[in-house]
Amino acid sequence: MANELSYLNPAFPMPVAADVVINADAMVGTDGTGHAVAASDPRCSSIRGRAEHAVDNAGGVRGALTLLVRGGSYFQDQDGTITRENEGERCYVMGDNTVSLSDAGGTRPYAGVIIPAQLRLTATSKVIVFFGRWAVSVPTPAKGRS
Repeated sequence: MANELSYLNPAFPMPVAADVVINADAMVGTDGTGHAVAASDPRCSSIRGRAEHAVDNAGGVRGALTLLVRGGSYFQDQDGTITRENEGERCYVMGDNTVSLSDAGGTRPYAGVIIPAQLRLTATSKVIVFFGRWAVSVPTPAKGRS
């Protein structure tokens, strides 16, 4: 979790929703009241960043615990639909650590933007995703230019 450039994206505290378990390094979103939930939680409405540590509020009340969350760019697992041609496009939550090009008919929360990388993307490779509340789609270079 330590990142030498973490000062560029400081972690921010978020109160945790009731009856939630969030693993370290998992994508973190908010529920309708602004409390932290795991990305795969049905109450998740938008992604705010990545969990800096694990938190277990199973059986606990809303706001009883606080979680440090950091936005920015991170490697995430993918469902096999993302290739280099998708760099700069939006991706959606498929699990706590997995993204997809599909929003499943509007049922999956927006995760962030696939960041261009000088890596060969295959159907099984991780992708770099910029997530947080300021993530927007970015234009990609024309074919044949990098």
